[in-house]
Amino acid sequence: MAQSTQPGACGFRFDTRASGNGADGAGFGTNASGCGTNASGLGNSASGYGKTLGLQALFAGGMAAVWAFFSGYNAGLSALLGGAICFLPSALFAWRLRSSARRGVGAFGVAFFGGEVVKLALSAVLFAAAIGWYRDVNVAALVVTYIVTLQAYLLALLIA
Repeated sequence: MAQSTQPGACGFRFDTRASGNGADGAGFGTNASGCGTNASGLGNSASGYGKTLGLQALFAGGMAAVWAFFSGYNAGLSALLGGAICFLPSALFAWRLRSSARRGVGAFGVAFFGGEVVKLALSAVLFAAAIGWYRDVNVAALVVTYIVTLQAYLLALLIA
């Protein structure tokens, strides 16, 4: 397995490992030391993206069903919006990381930190839009579901 160390953005060192994921052989083993993650999201394959996003969708849908059952339609829809506010920026972030892994190790650090900034800004805009445009929003359902959906990252790390 070929391995090299290259300087990356923000002073990080990037280790590249040819560990192809089978489908396209691109080798998503690029690891940003010190970031606590790698170009594949979780683990050494592109499946980490799908696992995290799938868990987020599952959490959001489950919470929306619980809120709808106990508090009615508006709470369920508010919970679904809260899950979407978490899921959509995460999906964009994962897409940016995956595409940067294909461009090379230098692009990963920029994509990671830039993606986090975009993710936070998009989350804030989506919260403002949900609260501003949905007149019957249940803020508790919106925020609680957002927080629960964020926990999918922790569960994905535990089962990775």
